[in-house]
Amino acid sequence: MPGFALGLSLAPYLARMTRAAAIEVQQEPFIKHARAKGLRRRTILWRYVARNAILPVVVVLGLQLGRLLGGQVIIEELFNWPGVGRLLIEGAIQRDYAMVQALVLIIAAAYVVLNLFAELAHAALDPRIRL
Repeated sequence: MPGFALGLSLAPYLARMTRAAAIEVQQEPFIKHARAKGLRRRTILWRYVARNAILPVVVVLGLQLGRLLGGQVIIEELFNWPGVGRLLIEGAIQRDYAMVQALVLIIAAAYVVLNLFAELAHAALDPRIRL
């Protein structure tokens, strides 16, 4: 249930982004060329459309993972699960500033690392942005 509750807010946004990116890619000239060559629809969708439509979705997913990290605090408190989020709230209630600062630092570092992985995945998928 906690995982479902966290993913429930992210799934529609990612689905909409994926759909919009796929529609945009399907209007490109190379897709029309692939259809003119007589390639099957399934081949066009997986080889050309999916490969190019996933690029903006990976970037948005990396940014949205930060929302998931922030949402974990609320979800852990709602479901009464022990974790970093609950520890953060208990530290704030008890005015343990050192613990709150340390946990905020850990969550911020996790956010930076997740964004780094998202950017590296984007660079691996798109050869145009490699330096």
